[in-house]
Order: sequence, then C-alpha cells, then structure tokens
Amino acid sequence: HPGELALTCFFVLLVPLSDILLPHLFGNVLENIKDGVPVLGSMIGVILLMVFIETAWIASDFNDSRLLPKLQSYFREEMLKNILEHYETDFTEPNNGDIIAKFVKVSATIMKWFERMKSYIIPYTLMFFAAVIYFIYYDLQIGLTLLVVVIICLATIVMGPVHCNNVTIARDNIYNNLHEEIDDILRNLYSIYGAGQKDTEIKNINTMTD
Repeated sequence: HPGELALTCFFVLLVPLSDILLPHLFGNVLENIKDGVPVLGSMIGVILLMVFIETAWIASDFNDSRLLPKLQSYFREEMLKNILEHYETDFTEPNNGDIIAKFVKVSATIMKWFERMKSYIIPYTLMFFAAVIYFIYYDLQIGLTLLVVVIICLATIVMGPVHCNNVTIARDNIYNNLHEEIDDILRNLYSIYGAGQKDTEIKNINTMTD
C-alpha cells in the first residue's frame, strides 16, 4: 500500500531525530543552565520531542505489522506467477527441489534486507551525513575527517557482499541440490526400500553437506 510505504520512509527519519537532534537540544538545555538562562521553554521542547519520537516508534511498529505481511504476500505471489508463466511455454521438467528452496529463501532474504535497509542502513547513513554537515559547520577539520570515515564505512558495506558473493552462491547451490536430492528420495521411497539403498541415500546426503 503506497500510504504504508510512505509512512515507512517517514519513520526512517526517527533515528537522526533521536540520535542527533535530541542530544543537541539536551546540550542546549545544559548550556542554558550553566549560563543561568531560563530553560523552561527548552525543556518543554525536549519533552515534546521525546514524546513525539516514542509515539512515532510505536506507530512505526504498528505500520510494520501491517506492511510486512503484505510485502511477503506480494513477493510470494510474484514469484509463483513468474514460475507458472515460465513453465507455461517451457515444457522441460522443473527442478522441484531448486524451485522450492529458492521460493522459500528468496522471500525471506528480501524481507531481511528490507528490514536492514529500513532500520539500519538508510537511517544511519542519513545520521552520519547529518553529523558530517553539523561538524563541518562548527569545525571543518573534524567534519572532513568524519566524512572520510563515513565514505570508508559505506565502501566496506557495498564491497563486502560483492566479495562474499561467490561463497554465497556456492553455499546456495549446495542447499538447492540438497533440497532436490531429498525431494527425489521422498518421491522414490518404496524403490529405495525395495533396493535396500537406505544407508546409501543417507551417505549421499551426508557427502553433499560435508
């Protein structure tokens, strides 16, 4: 639903608000106390911001409880639709184990990365860049140093999965083959019992996972 996605984008801003703006306002209150300046107005502002942030976190959890099941349903529907459309014109025998493994795993992987992007990568990237701008405004040297650190961190985040990709692909291929082998065993149970190949099949499974 577009409205729920828009709310999710809005709630991403809660991390910079709670980790940058709120401590900044607290610092202003402490400075006013130190200088003997009345702090009632500043304290009211801080309290209102805290109430807003906590209320928004609750609303974010409620929004996730409505949005995430819909996203999972959408991903499953699209994957199943693509599978059915593919084999409507392709009459080769489908690799059932591989399809089932990917069908189960892809949806969970997409949701995991959606949660990471929403809860960590995007908000903390915004927070770091906001911090860079803040420090550049007050101290150019500190701000530029922090900018270099942020760029290195982002480069590591981007390049890390690329270098791990080959290992992940090899692992996924093993899991897919394992699912296919188990599917084949379950389809031919009586033949395996009749041929006395139970121990052989178990050995084959263990060899695939070693």
